[in-house]
Amino acid sequence: MDIFKFNLGDFVEDIITGYKGIIVCRTQYLTGCRKYGIASLGSKPDDWTWMDEIQIKLLEEKKIVLLN
Repeated sequence: MDIFKFNLGDFVEDIITGYKGIIVCRTQYLTGCRKYGIASLGSKPDDWTWMDEIQIKLLEEKKIVLLN
């Protein structure tokens, strides 16, 4: 069972600031808090911001598909 609400590659928006981007990483803490690293579409690959799961909404599933 996946504990995360959103998947890697999903296109999301911060409901507070309007920041939009692709989920590039995610983590869960012992406290139960889940955070996502979100890169804007115009950012460098290593340039992203962290947001709590509760403050983001899904705009498009799997905008970027991961290759295995």
